[in-house]
Amino acid sequence: MASKVKECKDSAPFALEISPHRLEVPPDGLLEVNIKNPTEDHQIIRIYFDSFYFLINFKNASDSMKIGESKAAITASHVLEPGKICSFTIGYDSSQFNPADNIYYNYLSPEGFLKIRHHRKSENMPDNSKWSEREEPLVLKEKTEKYKKLDEIFANIQKNQQRRARFGEILTNTDSGTQCDFVPEEFAGSSSFSDPDEKRRYREFFRAVCEKCMPKNLEELDSMTDLEIIEMKCKRVKELDEKRKVMPKEKGPMNAAIFLSTVGSWEEKEKKSQKISESKNSNEFKKSQKPEESTKPKNPELSKKSQVKPVVSQKPELDKATEAPQPKSIAQKPGVEKKNKKNPCCSIS
Repeated sequence: MASKVKECKDSAPFALEISPHRLEVPPDGLLEVNIKNPTEDHQIIRIYFDSFYFLINFKNASDSMKIGESKAAITASHVLEPGKICSFTIGYDSSQFNPADNIYYNYLSPEGFLKIRHHRKSENMPDNSKWSEREEPLVLKEKTEKYKKLDEIFANIQKNQQRRARFGEILTNTDSGTQCDFVPEEFAGSSSFSDPDEKRRYREFFRAVCEKCMPKNLEELDSMTDLEIIEMKCKRVKELDEKRKVMPKEKGPMNAAIFLSTVGSWEEKEKKSQKISESKNSNEFKKSQKPEESTKPKNPELSKKSQVKPVVSQKPELDKATEAPQPKSIAQKPGVEKKNKKNPCCSIS
């Protein structure tokens, strides 16, 4: 894939020097990339990066932040003085997460890309459409066994993305990274929101609800028609909404994370109370099946004996320990030899 140079009428040609010219990343180790400012003006540069294979490490960029849903997507900005160089490294060795968790990476090539924009520094900076831009593809120099395994994971993620798309999920690549959303027609009444923040919260809420209703095993969707998937989703969303209605209403804006965690605890509470009631019903049933026991003693003589007061010994206190009666289980068995066995818990050395 060749480099893409984007120039606008109001912007100067892409003037920065990028080396190496071809961004080949070694299978082991790192690729160092240098961006030089050959102009006589201070240039503000913005770097956009995303990859399934690699991560990027900015050395002297003044500002960087994570963007979008993809695990590796990041942007950085830097003011480059005339004749100065900005450097960073790209490679697999700095990986910090499980590749199987990068389910929102949304580019055809697992290697990814590097996009660079620049504009002469001024008091009033224009929007991105007036910045000079160049996009460079990343290339894996040699495909080793570990990258073949990554290809298998990447292929499986792409299959699951297609399954989630059937459930209504939409992935869109923007300057702010890959964004995840659901089909617009399912946001009932969202177009009537006058407050953009309120509309955003509603969309985030609906996305969280849809993700909770999505099957954990996405392969279940393979044997279903599109109509069956819509019916299943509508049914699950409706059930979740019914639970929301019976729960106590919270003050403040709609918060998907709080709602879903509350639903989870609410469901657990319902299960526990159901188990307790079932257990109570079971115990009551067992009690009803047992015959009523008579409160009268079977042997009146035994009852009288139990009421006889014990005789208080008149012997000195020192004789109590030596004349303590033996338990019936030992004293009534003839032929049992008494052993002076020390109690390890009470012995003092």
